[in-house]
Amino acid sequence: MNRFFTQQWPRMLFGAGTALELGAQCAAMGVKRVMAVYGGHLARSGEADRIFKTLEAEGIAVEHFQNAEPESPDYVVERLGKAIADCGADCVAAIGGGSAIDTARAAALYSQCADIPFSACQEKGFVPLTEEQLQAVKLVCVPTTAGTGAEMSAGGPLLNTKTNVKGGPFFGPKTAELVILDPELTVGLPPMLTYTTAMDALAHAIEGMTGKLRSPRSDLFCGQAVEYIWRSLPKVLADGKDLEARGELLLAASYAIGVETLRHLGHAVGQPVGGMFHIAHGQTCALALPPTVRAIAHAPEAERELRLIAEKMKLDAASPTVGEAIAAAIENRNREMGVQSLKELGLSFDEVKKTLPQIMADGRLLPNAPVEATTEVVEGILRGMYEY
Repeated sequence: MNRFFTQQWPRMLFGAGTALELGAQCAAMGVKRVMAVYGGHLARSGEADRIFKTLEAEGIAVEHFQNAEPESPDYVVERLGKAIADCGADCVAAIGGGSAIDTARAAALYSQCADIPFSACQEKGFVPLTEEQLQAVKLVCVPTTAGTGAEMSAGGPLLNTKTNVKGGPFFGPKTAELVILDPELTVGLPPMLTYTTAMDALAHAIEGMTGKLRSPRSDLFCGQAVEYIWRSLPKVLADGKDLEARGELLLAASYAIGVETLRHLGHAVGQPVGGMFHIAHGQTCALALPPTVRAIAHAPEAERELRLIAEKMKLDAASPTVGEAIAAAIENRNREMGVQSLKELGLSFDEVKKTLPQIMADGRLLPNAPVEATTEVVEGILRGMYEY
């Protein structure tokens, strides 16, 4: 059994309608002023206004930032961080997908050093904050997609718009004080977005279970995530209002990243591809997962976990080609959903290979792979994303 450590999870409130308890929960934490972070679509729907009015009902002042953007670009983090500092918010409440939550987390931390340009933080790569600064602004996360699990994470990638590279700066780990998982908020997700965000969660689960940093907890929580996703995703695609299935997808996204494991090949390859070519993270995960499973299919370290994954997916776990069976099953669902390959998106393979230097420079995710992450292995995953 591998050596492992555990970390404390954020407090979690789960259930249909629980988003309307945001005000009472923040009041119980002693919050006085909230910076509400969300995207324009939530503003237009009126959903965010309905939720944030529960804060005003508790006497909590609310400032609104409606400009969260996909992929967490640096200039949005800077703008939000300065706004948090200027208004003196003691809590940031993010409602939205992984990008809104990652943006809110980074901005809450950046607000503690907003007197320096954000670009300077990016150049330094790591700007350490004191424990007091890390805890100065509380973070509450209310996800509206079931994919990234950003609400459970202590950090997330930001897009450097000058280099098109996703990464730091990282000011230090910051987990949410409270996570509210309300499946009603995911009901309006269109089928393709529902699918690709779930593929992100599935990639977290499978990579977490098969990486070198796996643990009994990853078998437990990531394994449950695989089961929930594989069982409930077809139900949700057939009936978007199925709250039971929506709830399972939300829990799966949180479970898959809420353990002390780490992603490996799929995310190490997919993240640079998404950053360089501006492809949604969920789509790169959907494309990268099958060739990633094929790349580790014969790794002795991953054999037990791959069989466990196959069991959760109701595949033949005793098959000598269990890895291929898992990869093919995911690939078939991609085809059924019409997920486009990199080739179908209009890229040439020569363009795709331009991501190789950035991928091979990864010193965090690649070492967690259960196989040696050679250039040939990585290029094989890129090839699988390019044409399948």
